[in-house]
Amino acid sequence: MRDPDALKRWGALPPALLLAPAAGLAIFIIDTFTPLDTAIAALYGAIVMLIADHLPRRGIVLAGGVCIALTLVSFLVAHGTSFEPSALMRCAVSISVVAVVTLLAARTAAARQSLRDQAELLELTHDAIIVRSLAGDILTWNRGAEDLYGWSRQVAIGQRADRVLKTDPGSAPAAAMDELLRTGRWEGELRRLRGDGSAIVVAVRWALQTDRSGRPATVIETSNDITGRQEAQAALRTAQAELATVNQAAVVGQFTAALAHEINQPLAAVLTNGAASLRWLDRPEPDIAEARHAVQRIVENGRRAGDVVARLRALARGEERMSAPLDLGAVVTDGLAVMEWDLAQWGIVVDLSVDPALPDVTGDRDALLQVVINLATNAAEAMQDVPPPRRLTVTASPDIAFGGAAACVAMRDRGIGIGPARLSSIFEPFSNAQPGRLGLGLSICRTIVEAHGGRIDASINAEGGMTFRFVLPAREANPQEEAQP
Repeated sequence: MRDPDALKRWGALPPALLLAPAAGLAIFIIDTFTPLDTAIAALYGAIVMLIADHLPRRGIVLAGGVCIALTLVSFLVAHGTSFEPSALMRCAVSISVVAVVTLLAARTAAARQSLRDQAELLELTHDAIIVRSLAGDILTWNRGAEDLYGWSRQVAIGQRADRVLKTDPGSAPAAAMDELLRTGRWEGELRRLRGDGSAIVVAVRWALQTDRSGRPATVIETSNDITGRQEAQAALRTAQAELATVNQAAVVGQFTAALAHEINQPLAAVLTNGAASLRWLDRPEPDIAEARHAVQRIVENGRRAGDVVARLRALARGEERMSAPLDLGAVVTDGLAVMEWDLAQWGIVVDLSVDPALPDVTGDRDALLQVVINLATNAAEAMQDVPPPRRLTVTASPDIAFGGAAACVAMRDRGIGIGPARLSSIFEPFSNAQPGRLGLGLSICRTIVEAHGGRIDASINAEGGMTFRFVLPAREANPQEEAQP
C-alpha cells in the first residue's frame, strides 16, 4: 500500500522539482542515443535554471554537478574511446554552459538568501523600518512599522507615504529633503497620526540609497516612538520650574532666618546695656562713668548690627567680600572683647592664649569676627545650666594644614555638650537649635570659614563639653613686602 503521507509530501513539491528529473532523463536519452551533431547536453543548463528558485545554494551546485556527470556519461556511451574533435568540442561546450549557469544560479541563490536574512532581521527589530521611493511610494513596511503606525503591510505597501504616515507639516523642516539629497542623511523629530487617529512623536532617521550609477533611488527610514519620553521631559521641566520656585522661597527663608539670627545678638546686647545704663543713672548718686560705658557698648553693638545687615545684603547681591591681610589673634581678642560684658553676666571666665608665632591670614575681618562671636555665644549658652566655675578656654596657634602653614582657633567649653549621634549634623542649619534659638549660628560659621578656604569641626570633650576648631590657610607672603626694610 502506498503511504498517504508520502503522497502528500510529493504533492507539496513545486512542479519544477517534479519536472526536472523527467526533463533531465529526456535530455540524457536524446544526447546519448540520437546522432545529432549539436550540444544537446547544454540544455541541462535550462534544468538548473528551472530548479534554482527552489533549492539552496548547495542544492544548485549538486544539481549542476549531476548534470555535468550525465553529460560525461552520455559522451562515453555514445563515443567510447574515440575522441572525435567535433564531439569532444560539443561536450566541452555543454559542460561549460552547465557550469556557468550553475555558478550564476548559485550566486543568485546566495544573494537571495542574504536578502531573506536581512528581511528577517528587519522583522526582528522593534524599530519601524520603511523603504520608499523618491516619489514617496512605500516599498517595504516591516512589523515594527505595523506596530507603531497601526497599518498592516498589505495596506501600506504601494501607498504614498504621506497618506499613510500623515506627518504634521509644522514638524517637518522644509529643508529636510534637500539635506538628505546633499548629505545622504537626515534625522529629526516628527509629529504623526497613527491609523486610529492618535497623535505620536517619532524620532526619524533617513538614509539615501543610490543605484549602481550613483543616482538616488530609495530612502530607508527608521523611526521609534518618543511620545512618552517627550511627555516625561515636559513633566521634568515643570517639576524643575516648581523646584526652582521652592528653592527661591527656601533661600529667602534661610536669608531671613540668618538675618534674624545675626541681628538678634547685638540687639539683645543693646537692650541689656540700655537697661544697665538706666539703672546706673537711676541711683541716688548716678554713676556717670558706668552709664557712659554702657552707652558705648550700645553704640558698638548698634554698629555691629549695621555691619551684619550690610554684609548680608552684600551676600544677597552677590558682591565680593572684602579681603585683606589679618592678624587672626587680634580678631579673636576683639571678638571676645565685644562679648566681655555678656560673658561676665553669664559668669563665664575666659582663658585666652594667642601664640606669637600665629601666622596672618587673608579675609573679611567683620565676617571672621562674627565667627568668633557666634562660637563664644554658643559656648556661653551651653554652660548656662552648668554650675560654676564656667570656663571658656580659647587658643589661637599655628597649625599645619592644606599642605602648608595655617592658623587655628579653638574654643573649649564645659557645657552640656551633645550626644555622639548628633555630632555629624551639628553644622547643619536648624538641626541643633536650642530652645528659643534658630539653630543657624554654627551653620553660618561653617559658611564663613569655608568661604575663606578653611574648615571647621567639633569634638566632644572627655570631661564634658565641646571643642570647636576652625583653621584658615596662612596668608602667602608678598615678595615685595619681604624685600622692604
